[in-house]
Formats: sequence, C-alpha cells, structure tokens
Amino acid sequence: MDRNNFEAFTNLAALKKNAIQACGQEFIDSLTKKGLYAKDSQFWAEVNKQLNIPDDAYENKQAREKAERERLLLEKQAK
Repeated sequence: MDRNNFEAFTNLAALKKNAIQACGQEFIDSLTKKGLYAKDSQFWAEVNKQLNIPDDAYENKQAREKAERERLLLEKQAK
C-alpha cells in the first residue's frame, strides 16, 4: 500500500530512481545501509514519511477519480 501512496501522491512510478529524485541520494543510501530496499514495503513507508505523504493518499486519489467519472457521466446523461 505504501507504494500506491507514493505513486498516487507524486504521480511517479514506485521505482528506486524516482525515490532518489524525490528524496535525494543520501536519504535512499541511508535506507540501503539499514537493509531496506525498494522491494520492501518498509522502504516505501520511510520514503512516504520523508515526503510527508499521508497514509490515505491512494484512497483519496481513487475517490477523486471515481467522483470525476460520475460527474462526467451525469453531464453526459444531462445532454
């Protein structure tokens, strides 16, 4: 889920190179030294914490997209 929150908040794929771009090389290197790698959910939890990404970013994005789809459907039906 932490990967999804990263992707929803930053609009970047949950890849190490994007985490480096967002957080900086030094921070990512410190996670690697702790034994946390991009395949680990704890890695993404730490990245999200560094970027102040809320735990519900993915759910919020899904809700916004659903509301937008429903709005467009209602507009289309009104025509």
